[in-house]
Amino acid sequence: MVERHRRNGGWSLAPTLKMVAVILGCTLFSVTTLFAQGPAGGQRPQPSGKTQKTNNQLPKEPRDFRPSMLKLSVDAVPVGISLFGANRSGSGYQALIDFDQFFFAAEYGTQKTSRGESYRYKNEGSYFSFGPEVNFLKNNAKGNSLTFGLRYGQAQFSDQLSYFKTGGFFGDLQVEDANPDLKARWMELTVGLNANVWSNLYLGYTIRYKVLRQVDNIGTMAPYDVPGFGLYEDNTGVQFNFYVGWAIPLREKYPDEAALED
Repeated sequence: MVERHRRNGGWSLAPTLKMVAVILGCTLFSVTTLFAQGPAGGQRPQPSGKTQKTNNQLPKEPRDFRPSMLKLSVDAVPVGISLFGANRSGSGYQALIDFDQFFFAAEYGTQKTSRGESYRYKNEGSYFSFGPEVNFLKNNAKGNSLTFGLRYGQAQFSDQLSYFKTGGFFGDLQVEDANPDLKARWMELTVGLNANVWSNLYLGYTIRYKVLRQVDNIGTMAPYDVPGFGLYEDNTGVQFNFYVGWAIPLREKYPDEAALED
């Protein structure tokens, strides 16, 4: 089993199609709920008849790309894994700033894993990703968002494998191998949903499809895990993040209805 790990970087896991189906179902349900909220769900109040044109067409307003809020979030998934998992721990953080109906997202996280019974494999490192997102919920005064985005991801990590080789002339020998300076990079396609639940508190999740994975500085042993990406032997990956965040207002994005009537 150890030799297989050394050659291939680990064992493949069957795709969890049921989990993916549940996630997609939750996405569709949440999107339906947001759209069903109408003006009460945070849609921008429309001007009264005083400001409408005679043909009932709203005047076209210039787009304002000044940021209106900064959202700082914690990923609850690695927190739960750290609390209830025995062999893995980590953390994840995300920052979002808006420009009209676009976002710029940046993420940072850490990951540490330990595997094996007859052998011991350790992997530890950090990762980050960043990129643009577009919000398809237009004119939403509360900052709710349904986003699609593209991100660049990168990780820097190290790993170590140790085991006992039996049957030799000198008896059992402890064998060790390591990659002290591994660097990985990849691209991500993201879809996310984020909703205001109370005051400046936001809850939301992101589904990531990760592609074009590359790892540099591999020695004689292929790594098992890539922090922020998944298993090394999988060239693509799917990840689910659940975020709990707080928004810091920078300006009033949409004037209230009274201001529109003046």
